[in-house]
Amino acid sequence: MYRQLNNVNEFIFTECDIVHVLQHKASQNNKIGQGFIIQTTHLGIEQIEKIDLTLDSASCLDCPLSHRANGGCYTHKGNQRNGLYSMMKSKNKLNIPTFDQSQFDLFLKAVKKVDLVRFGTYGEPVLLPENIGDALISKAVDKKYTAYTHQWRKGNSNFAMASVHSIKQAKEAIKMGYRCFLSMPKKKYESLDAVDLLWIKRNLIGCPAAKESKYDKTCIECGLCNGINGMKNGVFILMH
Repeated sequence: MYRQLNNVNEFIFTECDIVHVLQHKASQNNKIGQGFIIQTTHLGIEQIEKIDLTLDSASCLDCPLSHRANGGCYTHKGNQRNGLYSMMKSKNKLNIPTFDQSQFDLFLKAVKKVDLVRFGTYGEPVLLPENIGDALISKAVDKKYTAYTHQWRKGNSNFAMASVHSIKQAKEAIKMGYRCFLSMPKKKYESLDAVDLLWIKRNLIGCPAAKESKYDKTCIECGLCNGINGMKNGVFILMH
């Protein structure tokens, strides 16, 4: 289903108990930066039917930051959480169809400028069919995108960065051929010994769009999280 709402181009479809929401719009987030983005959201049908983010087994799979794992994901907080509930309420009233190529083509045709594709704004990005992801990336300037997956032990190294939360996991992911995105709480980071701190310094780059980097660059300006493309080192960030 393709539609235009309030300067937002939106394509929605269901597949395997997941509702995929693709939106093209102007960025309103200072961290992401000024420009036009496509962002993908992946919600379980049960979440939408009951308007309940905690029913996230289909959309978040075994993510350690899911509601079922006692949370911790930034999408469970503040404006992100409110936005997800607003989206679920609006989609609850729709009869969402399965994928329709002609409707998807209308969406792609309407997308004139894309500075960044953000896969998995909520939900696991690997749930999105690969051919659809490739089509979205092809619309972006320099094919710039961000994607992080907790499903990295199951494959997908050609698309998303491995989302990890310890140096042990980071080393494992790198050995499997991934670039990794390591996030950890500030207290855990401050407890690391000199050997681990040196490993991070040598193998990872501090996220330039993070608070600890004084927001040196926006996500649109940066491009470090472009899957396995272009860079050898992974990225490190303190959890927020």
